[in-house]
Amino acid sequence: MKQFALTLHYYSPKAYNFCRTILSLPHPSSISNWTSSVDANPGFFNEVFEYMKCIPHSDKECNLVFDSMSIRKKILYDASEDKFLGYCDFGGIQAEAQETPATEALVFMLVGLNGKWKHPIGYFLQSKSTAVIQAGLVTTAITMANNVGVRVWGVTCDGTSTNLSTMTHLGCKLHGSYDELVEYFYIPGIDRKIYYIPDACHNIKLARNALGTYRKFKSADGIIDWTFIQDLNKVQEKIGLHLANKLTSAHIDWRKNIMKVKMAAQTLSSSTADAIQFLRTLEESTLSTYLLRPCCTVYILS
Repeated sequence: MKQFALTLHYYSPKAYNFCRTILSLPHPSSISNWTSSVDANPGFFNEVFEYMKCIPHSDKECNLVFDSMSIRKKILYDASEDKFLGYCDFGGIQAEAQETPATEALVFMLVGLNGKWKHPIGYFLQSKSTAVIQAGLVTTAITMANNVGVRVWGVTCDGTSTNLSTMTHLGCKLHGSYDELVEYFYIPGIDRKIYYIPDACHNIKLARNALGTYRKFKSADGIIDWTFIQDLNKVQEKIGLHLANKLTSAHIDWRKNIMKVKMAAQTLSSSTADAIQFLRTLEESTLSTYLLRPCCTVYILS
């Protein structure tokens, strides 16, 4: 009954509260007391690694994901442990000055490739990410997972300069010609390649941000220009309908929605390119002359 209560409350607290009206289940505060015994201090969670020993052998293939998120800088005193909280904390590792207030939380998670599971395996409070420290933490996380029989095949993170430097420290080569790129690395004691998998959502936002900021790029197939997308939006606003795409003024004024992946994907979507191509076929027609302003030529995105 305890295991059932923990599992149901984990998946849906609302469903758990409903079941309490027809079954004799513990109060949610009791569940909080059961789970509060887990050591959740900064560092890697040994309890999680011990639990992953019970995962079926066929589901032990996984991917390591890590990311840092901003937290509010604040120092609090914990009377129960007689210490101050809010400083940088790497779980016993002296990586930064002890009196430095933390501004970021670096979180690590394992996500199953075959089975439908994901487990946070640790977090660290830091002031600013450094490539050397992150490379050491990635190595430790993969090694600890390997020790409990969980096989990590890839590492996913966003494309910040610190994360790219982390992959370089681990053994990847991300600069140079296409033939010179090395997208995998090795961990001592593990005889398989571990691949670096960039976060696709973050890369889409970076591509949109670069095009919106620098406005124009040249390629072997032609010119990639932000004004092409702007002109498409102006045409759609003028005729009062969309040419089978989601483009709006909010997509053009992207800085107000810089974190929304959906808007970046819609801006650089194939439907937007198809609409630009459609207007290009109408360039010389009477309809095109009416829709487009004088001396305005719209080309397909390369």
